[in-house]
Amino acid sequence: QRFPGQKSADRQRTVGRPPLLHSTFRICHRDSPAYCGTMTTVFVDLMSQPSRACTLFCRAAGLPVDIEQVRLDKKQQKTPEYLAINPFGKVPALRDGEFTLPESASILRYLAVKFNVADHWYPREPKARATVESAMDWSSTTLRSGAARLGWHRVVGKRMGAPTSEDGAKEALGLLKLALHQLETIWLARSPFVAGSGISIADLQIVCELEQL
Repeated sequence: QRFPGQKSADRQRTVGRPPLLHSTFRICHRDSPAYCGTMTTVFVDLMSQPSRACTLFCRAAGLPVDIEQVRLDKKQQKTPEYLAINPFGKVPALRDGEFTLPESASILRYLAVKFNVADHWYPREPKARATVESAMDWSSTTLRSGAARLGWHRVVGKRMGAPTSEDGAKEALGLLKLALHQLETIWLARSPFVAGSGISIADLQIVCELEQL
């Protein structure tokens, strides 16, 4: 089992790993110039939109990190081993040596700064960076509140046997329509990407919410 587009030469680390991590995917090859023996690991489940944003950024920017899968359907995010990494019991999470970090937006920012990525991902100029961060905040508070809740009431919650309702779905749809209108008329009104002419981590965060629909 591999991520889409992953070559057969990509390594899997399974020996000596905690039992909650049933499979591991290395983004960078050991013989790749990008590989630096990093201890940085991002824990994800690709069913999660925020997890996909972090994974997509790591791959698109060629970051030398490990991606480890945490199965939400098997409740691996609630095991003691994983709660020691992210006490909130959610994905994604990051571990860099002894340092751990929850929340996808914070993880995206941390990776961008740590690996000194190309400026378009997370601009150094204060106003441009503030625009990216503003778009990320908007995505988390406005777009996600509609998109994720709609997906929960219509699909995910039902598959998991959790409480759902058509009223909840209708309310989420209203929030989503408002967010999509704002995306078109505000964030994308003057440029092809939300923060200017180049793709940023905010765009990845937003597109992973939209592709779920």
